[in-house]
Amino acid sequence: MSKVLSGPHRGFSLPFSLFAGFVLGSLATAQDPRDFPGGPPGAGFPGGPGGPGGPSGARETKLVAQFDQDGDGKLDGTERAAAREWIKKQPRRGPGGRGPGGGGPGGGRMPFGEPEPEAPRGEPKHVEQKDVPAYPDRPLYDPSIVRTIFLVFPQQDWFEELADFYRSDVALPATMIVDGKEYQSVGVGFRGNSSYFGVQGKKKSFAIDVDASDPKQKLQGFGSLNLLNCHEDPSYLRETLHAFIARKFTHALQANVVQLVVNGESWGLYANVQQFDRDFLDGEYGTRKGVRWKVPANPRGGGGLGWLGEDREPYQRAYELKTAVEDQDAAWDRLIAVCRALNETPESDLERELPKLLDVDAALWFLAVDAATLDGDGYASRASDFVIWEGPDGRFRVLPYDSNEVLGAGMRGGRRPGGGPLPQGEPRAQGEPRAQGEPRAQGEPRAQGEPRAQGEPRPQDGPPRGRGPGGMMGGASPTSSPLAILERQDRPLARLLKVPAWRAAYLSHLHAIAEQSLDWNVIGAFAESLHEKLDGMARDDDKSLYGYDAFTKSLETLRRTIDTRRKTILEHESMRGPWPELSEPHAKAVLRDGDQAVLEVDARVVGDAKPGTVLLHVALSRRGSFTAIPMHDDGKHGDGAADDGVFGATSEPYDADQDVHWYIEARSAAEPTATTFSPAGAGGRPATVASPKTKALKR
Repeated sequence: MSKVLSGPHRGFSLPFSLFAGFVLGSLATAQDPRDFPGGPPGAGFPGGPGGPGGPSGARETKLVAQFDQDGDGKLDGTERAAAREWIKKQPRRGPGGRGPGGGGPGGGRMPFGEPEPEAPRGEPKHVEQKDVPAYPDRPLYDPSIVRTIFLVFPQQDWFEELADFYRSDVALPATMIVDGKEYQSVGVGFRGNSSYFGVQGKKKSFAIDVDASDPKQKLQGFGSLNLLNCHEDPSYLRETLHAFIARKFTHALQANVVQLVVNGESWGLYANVQQFDRDFLDGEYGTRKGVRWKVPANPRGGGGLGWLGEDREPYQRAYELKTAVEDQDAAWDRLIAVCRALNETPESDLERELPKLLDVDAALWFLAVDAATLDGDGYASRASDFVIWEGPDGRFRVLPYDSNEVLGAGMRGGRRPGGGPLPQGEPRAQGEPRAQGEPRAQGEPRAQGEPRAQGEPRPQDGPPRGRGPGGMMGGASPTSSPLAILERQDRPLARLLKVPAWRAAYLSHLHAIAEQSLDWNVIGAFAESLHEKLDGMARDDDKSLYGYDAFTKSLETLRRTIDTRRKTILEHESMRGPWPELSEPHAKAVLRDGDQAVLEVDARVVGDAKPGTVLLHVALSRRGSFTAIPMHDDGKHGDGAADDGVFGATSEPYDADQDVHWYIEARSAAEPTATTFSPAGAGGRPATVASPKTKALKR
């Protein structure tokens, strides 16, 4: 009998032919099954011990305990067939269910609106390994290449079976082939919410557990893959562009574009987005410890770090605990404490109290990236689709997640919200005004002062205007103010901008993104090169959600959106400067008394903005926290002559075996304060000086 492995048996390796499915923890939301022996608390799922359901109302169906007749923790072929029969007799769980082509919608109103109409279909394309290049020596998330991932299922009805077991504790085994290497018995499941329910056809998103049957089996060190179907993104580029923008300055998930081939048939192009798991923490922060939460898509926006009272239950409905911890109540209480501090600490005390619980610089970068990229499904827009990490130091960090709706994704590169083409010419970018006489697209709100069309209902006569539940950043567009989030009383992180120094840091971060990443000469060269590499595969993608025509137009839409956003940010009154300029920074670690060292740093402050305060920020860990040390231009702090524009500082002694991380902050003397950082990433991407015992200097 073939068997299905359950969570507690993940280390039990069987040949591929001996079982037909795995029991994994919530592949529907791509969680790390290793963290939850009893099953994780997925998006609206019951989860592991004490794990709450999430906000979406959809709960993971537990099948193993119900159909494991012999009590071995696994389902054999007979048990698995019985489980499928039982599922088919249950009330439909929503659209996108069983059967080819998505299986058709279930009864009742769909939670994400009607599925988008299918793009025109071509003929399926057969792809073999010899047809595609291999990149065994290139990183898994190298954004400059398009790698092909092959999946081989033994059964022909694999799609129907995956659909049947969507949001259950069962995943299907497959052989995965990447760069010519086979990975046996990986676990595969459909994932996603709107990307599953809101699309027609077979192009669903996939979660792949590489080490499902063997914990030592990894793909370049990674145990999980998320292959996203680029819902709302006909360019296939937005996840990758978001990573390109964000990772230059701060911690964010890696992403690139891959081609997926299933049983020899091309499934088209997918965004390959890094899992938010312990592998990510290890790569970004140098630790696998800490507690992770996810804030899933939620039109009500209840997971935006708002104060929901002292009871845990409201938080457990709005957040997903992603890490198995012995004392879950204590973990929830710490999250609640952060929410309370963020909401109830008096503004006069924020600068002193909040850094004890929150990595403020990381939060400011989070807000800046969100504002720069106009995430239509992120913190400012819906207070959802982001992740939270409590580090070993007890401080919380917030990071972006699920970035397919950035950079004007709402207009989808030439298709109306209803799926039809725009009236004429190139598509408008999100928020771009209509030409004179151009009719509104289906579902598009009226401009201010524009009269209603004949028969158009008043707002109280029908559903709210905007792009569905939650709206679109409160009406944000590429021309939205960089400080628009201050208008949102229900976004507690906006309170950070009430502190003058933090507001100046936020504006500096946003200025750096606009200058260095939103310049089409920079990001455009990358986007155009990748778009060209994707062209042939996009043309052959018979399962595309939007079709080749939308793909060809999408690059111009991106360009206009990015150009408009950059111009809006840099021309806003808050960005007019002048800004301090930092040049010629120097840093060295100097041995003291054998086992101790100090860091000596100096830099020249130039430009029209007279410096008021210059600070050296130093940390002995990649995850902070940084200590601020005043820098001086008095000839007494390793800064050369007094009043020569060079500022210097020396750190406190530290263990000479350690690396040290640093950045400089220069604040203008004039009000309102203008701030500059070097390196520009500040605490997100600081400079590093290696231990003086290694005689290595890294910048």
